[in-house]
Amino acid sequence: MALFVVTGMLIAAALGRLPRERDRMRSFARLARLRARERDDAREAREALRARMLEQSSWYESTLQALDEAVVAADTDGRVRFVNAAAERLTQRSAADALGRRIDYVLPLAAEHDRIDLSSRVRDALASGHVLSPAEAVMLATGDGIKCVVHFTLTPVRSHTGSLLGGVAIVRDASRARRADRERGRLVKTAQQAESIAVAAKRSLELAERKFAAFIGELPFPAYIVAENGEMIFVNDAGRRTSGWREALADARNGDDGECTIDVPGEGRRYVDVRFPIGADGRTWIGGFAIDVSERTRAQRALRERTDELDALLRHLPFPVWVARGSDRPDIRCNGAARALSAGDRDWPPIRQCIAERRAVTDVELEVAAANGTKHTLRMTAVPLVGANREVRGAIAFAIDSTPFAECEAVLSRVSASSH
Repeated sequence: MALFVVTGMLIAAALGRLPRERDRMRSFARLARLRARERDDAREAREALRARMLEQSSWYESTLQALDEAVVAADTDGRVRFVNAAAERLTQRSAADALGRRIDYVLPLAAEHDRIDLSSRVRDALASGHVLSPAEAVMLATGDGIKCVVHFTLTPVRSHTGSLLGGVAIVRDASRARRADRERGRLVKTAQQAESIAVAAKRSLELAERKFAAFIGELPFPAYIVAENGEMIFVNDAGRRTSGWREALADARNGDDGECTIDVPGEGRRYVDVRFPIGADGRTWIGGFAIDVSERTRAQRALRERTDELDALLRHLPFPVWVARGSDRPDIRCNGAARALSAGDRDWPPIRQCIAERRAVTDVELEVAAANGTKHTLRMTAVPLVGANREVRGAIAFAIDSTPFAECEAVLSRVSASSH
């Protein structure tokens, strides 16, 4: 009987604990599910972090690979951990060959002037975390044995906790910049020389113009200049003192070149008028002399005197001048400026053409080699000398040396292109 009582009591006690055990098991199940969810969340977070780190690393590597400067990274032991494409091109060593090797194998650096090896300074900077940036350019020996001048900077790399990981070297090729500086200096010097030549040429031209104007102004017979529109823009003192010739000239002239005879009605005076083209600032004016030949003896004497004066002028003019006498086989004489260019008393095609065709031949380009071997470009104009009976007695020609102006234009073009 007692056994049944005890058994009943044990069964009642067990049934009383069963709800509590069931609640505890449910709590354990919820806790297990929470821990499993936490493990899943942690795994997903690690995978997302790893993906972000890989993406960020890819961005960093792509950026470094796209740089024009050579980038070499090494650890504190001096072992190379990264080289970009620019570093491969500059050092002539592939990434496969460089990775894991000592940095002084990939970047053998030396001072430019005294050739002192800089490898120990590079290793010390990597080990100590100091910045190494030589003030002057250094020499880099590439893998193919060529030495080039570079600018070198080594900067330490630290972790987020501040511990030293190594350093990154930035190397820039200074050879092209130096060549560009030398070329720029050469172009500037050439431009300065060209400017000096242009200034000297301009001064010479202005001096020649003043001398020519002074000579024309002091001539004892009328001299004048006619503009493109036919207006007489200059008359010397002798022309202003003499009356009637301008009106007679306007009636007798039917062309702008060569020589013609004009008579002044009612005064019994005759003039021989000689015209020649004058180029100025891209315009073509006409210069002319009106020589009084009323009395042949006086005219011949005056002509000889004027010829001597003209010869003296031609001899001292700073540009080449030729005078051809005769028509079949003209006797050609020249001034000192023409002889200086080794362009003296020889047969010139523009002069032959001028005499044969009885007309002015203007702005003919000729190439001439001087005695010192330099080449000059001349622009020649030849005018026929026509007698009173319209016969051709020869020609007068002059030339302008356009070589300095062409050189100036070429130099200024090169300087402009370089600046752009």
